[in-house]
Amino acid sequence: MKKYVLILVFFITSSVFADEVGVILGSTTGLSAKFNLPTQNRAIDMGLGYKMNSTSSLSLHADYLFENARFIRVKTADVFAMYYGLGARFININSDGVNKGKTSFGPRAPLGLEYKINNPDISFFGEVAIAVDLIPESLVEVQAGIGVRLRF
Repeated sequence: MKKYVLILVFFITSSVFADEVGVILGSTTGLSAKFNLPTQNRAIDMGLGYKMNSTSSLSLHADYLFENARFIRVKTADVFAMYYGLGARFININSDGVNKGKTSFGPRAPLGLEYKINNPDISFFGEVAIAVDLIPESLVEVQAGIGVRLRF
């Protein structure tokens, strides 16, 4: 029941307040939302998804991003913008084992590239993140994902 409430809250929050909404595929596969902050080149990105590895868990993360850290030009007009950030993730562990039913929590640090198209307003992104679970046990994990978001 908690999972469904979490998914519902994510949908409502992202549909009302988010500047970008989409999907992410990778270590965690699910929904992605991004909230641009009034401060230039700052944003908060959130993801809600399902981890498809040995722990099979529902995962939620939120990161404070520093955008446009560096630009990589492919052609004269095409630009990939690099971003990095720091945030946290929560995981509800569903798999069998000692930690079944427990919630894992820890910091997360993403590094990624974003490519924006203006017509239609779509952003493609790819990121790699290091996540450190501190509770219920220490675990370091490297996450990767690619995604697409519709900009409003």
